[in-house]
Amino acid sequence: MEADTRRGDDPATGQFDLEDRSITGTGYMAMKPTPNDRVVAYIDVKDFEFDLSTVLDPTVLPLGGTYADTGDTRTGNAGVAWSHTFGYQNVASAALFATDITDRSNRTRLEEIGFGETGFILESETSQQSYLAAFNHIYGTGDLTLRYGGEGGLLE
Repeated sequence: MEADTRRGDDPATGQFDLEDRSITGTGYMAMKPTPNDRVVAYIDVKDFEFDLSTVLDPTVLPLGGTYADTGDTRTGNAGVAWSHTFGYQNVASAALFATDITDRSNRTRLEEIGFGETGFILESETSQQSYLAAFNHIYGTGDLTLRYGGEGGLLE
């Protein structure tokens, strides 16, 4: 049995260091506060960080240098919905939903070419939020059931 204790970012191997971190959480709640009301709520949160970096050894490759790609992505979703029964075949529902996404990344590539270093550094950040609201009503009379409603949203 043989074990390899080399680290992924070891300059002698030129291997990448794959130290990713991912955290996820989800919560859900449903309740019936009165005999005619129902409420449902949820939340979902995710956080993902990655670090992909290495040092290129000039004895292995003709050009030595550094490569790094790091980033962080965070997302969150939440929603709440309510419905109320007014009577037989007479139900109204409303809901609100929201989403938030933030993504940051940093990419670096530096090369040693004999008379100095050359390369690039790229940094980026994006963010997006969205909101949605909806309402509907169901009304039945005899064999006829009417369902109408509307929804609207905002994307930033």
